[in-house]
Amino acid sequence: MLNKEKFIALASSEETNTLDRAKARVANRELHRVSQKIALHILSRLAVLGWKQKDLAEKMAVTPQQVSKWVKGKENFTLDTLIRLSHVLSCNLFQAIPEDIVLSGDR
Repeated sequence: MLNKEKFIALASSEETNTLDRAKARVANRELHRVSQKIALHILSRLAVLGWKQKDLAEKMAVTPQQVSKWVKGKENFTLDTLIRLSHVLSCNLFQAIPEDIVLSGDR
C-alpha cells in the first residue's frame, strides 16, 4: 500500500470546520490585540497603585476570576466595564485602543 493510500485510509471522511475556525481567528486577531493592550494597562496601573488583582476585584464588585480574565488579555470589554475600570483605576483605558482601530471602523 502506498503512503497516499495509507493516508486516505486514515483520514476521516467527516467534514471539519477547520477553515471556518481559522477565518474566525484571523477576524478576531484585532480584537485580541486591543484586549491585550488594555490588559497591560490594567496590570501596570495595579503595579503603580500597589494593588493585587484581588483588590481590584473587591473595588469593582466582581470575582477575582473575572479580573483574571481581564488581565489575560482575552476579554471582550464592554464600554461599561472600561468606564468602570478607568474610574476605579483613575486612568484612561480608552487610550490603550490604537487610533487606527478607531478610525478604521468601516472595514
